[in-house]
Amino acid sequence: MTSQDTSIHETRVRYRVTGMDCASCASRIKNALGHVDVGDPQVSTATQILTFDASATSSDLDTIESAVTDLGYQLERIDAGQASTGTGEHEKHGGS
Repeated sequence: MTSQDTSIHETRVRYRVTGMDCASCASRIKNALGHVDVGDPQVSTATQILTFDASATSSDLDTIESAVTDLGYQLERIDAGQASTGTGEHEKHGGS
């Protein structure tokens, strides 16, 4: 039997971020993720997609989701084969 507690299974996770449509938004999200255990966070304002490596436990994902939603953004998990149905609103930072 192999020791499973010494190897962490990481998976690439993708979210549609509602309300993120400028560089300031992306910067705030990436900064918030710097305080959470995620690997290689990528934030795209063009597609409104957040992608990162994370361990595959729901408690870790809850912490990551909270870090972003606490900023006022909405997240929708994008799974393989899942249709995305995000609607946008850009009022989180009073951008002009």
